[in-house]
Amino acid sequence: MKNILDLVFIVVSAFLLVFVIAAIIFTIIVPLENPFTFEFGEILIVIIKLITSFILFLIWVVIIQKMITRYLKKKLKKIN
Repeated sequence: MKNILDLVFIVVSAFLLVFVIAAIIFTIIVPLENPFTFEFGEILIVIIKLITSFILFLIWVVIIQKMITRYLKKKLKKIN
């Protein structure tokens, strides 16, 4: 039963992190205005938004990977 609770914690944490990161993206990153006055300013702001969103995605992946690694190490210690 303890294994189930740990796995449920990982899944719930993953979904909560998805909602938090989505909230950050849609409330902060998407509404960014274009501060540039040159011709390709719109393209530049879109690239900045994409890079920022991708970095947040990578942060999410790393957090979930660390949680799973910690869980697996804990289980392997119990076996040995």
